[in-house]
Amino acid sequence: MALTCGRVTPRTSFSPTMKHRLLFWLVLLSAAWAHTSAAAIITATLTNTSFCRGATVQVLYTVDVPFSTNNVFTAQLSDETGSFAAPVSIGALAGTAGGTITATLPQNAVTGAAYRVRVVASSPSTVGADNGTDLTITNIGAVTAGSNGPPCVGGNLLLTATAVPGASYSWTGPAGFTSLLQNPTIANVDPNRSGTYTVTASLNGCTATSQVTVTVNPATSAAPTVSVQYNGPTTTLTSSAAPAGGAYQWYLNGQPISGATAQTYVVTGSAQFGSYTVVVTSAQGCASPASAPLTVTAAADPLAAAALELYPNPTRTGRLTLTLTGYAKPLELSIFDAVGRVVYRASLRPAASGATQELDLSPLPVGAYLLRASSADGTLIRRIVRQ
Repeated sequence: MALTCGRVTPRTSFSPTMKHRLLFWLVLLSAAWAHTSAAAIITATLTNTSFCRGATVQVLYTVDVPFSTNNVFTAQLSDETGSFAAPVSIGALAGTAGGTITATLPQNAVTGAAYRVRVVASSPSTVGADNGTDLTITNIGAVTAGSNGPPCVGGNLLLTATAVPGASYSWTGPAGFTSLLQNPTIANVDPNRSGTYTVTASLNGCTATSQVTVTVNPATSAAPTVSVQYNGPTTTLTSSAAPAGGAYQWYLNGQPISGATAQTYVVTGSAQFGSYTVVVTSAQGCASPASAPLTVTAAADPLAAAALELYPNPTRTGRLTLTLTGYAKPLELSIFDAVGRVVYRASLRPAASGATQELDLSPLPVGAYLLRASSADGTLIRRIVRQ
């Protein structure tokens, strides 16, 4: 013992053997503590095992020993094979004891079915075991909606969605439209089909959505008419006017004529004889029906020798006699009033020597009328007066 300031202080001394034994036990206890801390974090099994990219996940964990006051627990995600060689941090929580980390799965996670989650600590540095169950993460990616629009009234609307392997599709749109096809077609569309179409792709409970807006343009409903002018060596065909900003396309025997896109087309020789039609297209790209065929078989006017007469004209009774000579092909007769309405129709089938036909216009009121006699070769016009 030692005497210090009136007090007796015990003095302990250790033999060399005892010192070695104490050192041995200290090393052993230190190793045991290190082993215990390395396994001190237990990550619980997640309630769900299937997630979408970007989903929020609650990671529950417990600890066997308290950690330092400056410690931070971090939830980590493995790769799609379950490897933590390059873990991704998905959430963190400061603390000394167990708890729940609100984690967010990365948006760029690839689709896989063997993901794992674990929790690690910073002080002391500790790596916990993973959750013990494979997790499925689905990255459905993006889907893009499109169409072949803008379509014209009476045309077909094709809706398109980019391919997502294994996904199912659902479309909704104007006028109650629905479809489960990836690329549905709506036939014979009308203006009610204009609007926004939405497609949703679904895979493993994950969805991606896209929209496309479609405008249905009005159709060019009326077929154009063609007039013909014989100029001796050439023949000029003229279409009725296209809609503002529209275009023309001439056809010979049903085939488009390259470069024939003006309102007029000139036939320059016998190599171009045949059946002509024209189609007009609006500025929105909507095409009209083709005009009635006009056959050009000569540079001279086939109707030049035709003599069409009406008598008596003017007529008080409304009854007239029509005579035709010098032309033997069928003619369609149309009579128009002063505002362009058709008020009378008939057909004329002349023989080789011509034809005579009675016209009864007695139901028509007094006034001036226009007779148009049309064939594949052209048109004859005569004025009629009903007194």
